[in-house]
Amino acid sequence: MSINNGYDDDDRVRLYEQQHGGPFNHAPAVSNEGGGPAVDANFGVSAYPTYCLIGPDNTLVVRDIWPLSGVETFEATFPTGFEPAVMECTLGLTEATAFSFNIYPSISSGNVNISLPNSVASTVAIFNTLGQQVFANNYLDKNINLNLQLAPGVYLVKVTADANSVTKRIVIK
Repeated sequence: MSINNGYDDDDRVRLYEQQHGGPFNHAPAVSNEGGGPAVDANFGVSAYPTYCLIGPDNTLVVRDIWPLSGVETFEATFPTGFEPAVMECTLGLTEATAFSFNIYPSISSGNVNISLPNSVASTVAIFNTLGQQVFANNYLDKNINLNLQLAPGVYLVKVTADANSVTKRIVIK
């Protein structure tokens, strides 16, 4: 998260994000209009840019990590005895895109169709924008027709099959 030191308004922070955010979804930024000074006061950080280390118990472990020269900069701030486990990550898109489905229409009054590549055991789960699961069911079909009785809004449809899952967005009007 980027926090302003109290001098920049929303427009200047947006410009900073555009110029320095890069082509990926970068961390959010907060201006003085968006509450930056309160974050500065609560965390006790007054110089930017900086990074903070937050522990698994949501406590602030290290307040100011800067400048960065590489991952070793972060590792040097770890408390004694803290040795995080090495995690696997996807290095390519082939693995992540092996499973897919079509959903249509993306905007509907509740009748939604899901088309899988083949007939396979699958689970369909639907979540509202608060992350609450509002629907779930198991299927064995290639084509699934849902007649949803949901309040108007945006929902995420997560289809899981063969230990893979993909999430897509729908709008109920």
